[in-house]
Amino acid sequence: MADAAWNGDWRAAEAHVRVAGEDWDERWSRAELLQEVAREDDAWLETWRAAEPGNCDAATSTPGSWFSGPGRSGAAASPARSPETG
Repeated sequence: MADAAWNGDWRAAEAHVRVAGEDWDERWSRAELLQEVAREDDAWLETWRAAEPGNCDAATSTPGSWFSGPGRSGAAASPARSPETG
């Protein structure tokens, strides 16, 4: 998924979050991963946000867009170590 995003395919990132459905913990985990991917290169994220300006998943995938409060580490898996990035 990370490679697809870095190659400009924001739809792969959108699907990565969407398939979590209403499992909110999983959605947050996936948004955290996307934040890490965007820290490397966010061109795909900017394209996604422009294409779907009202998409909350795109907004929460923006690095620094939300506070990791008590009980959340704020540290997502590194894209290089995550099985989701391939």
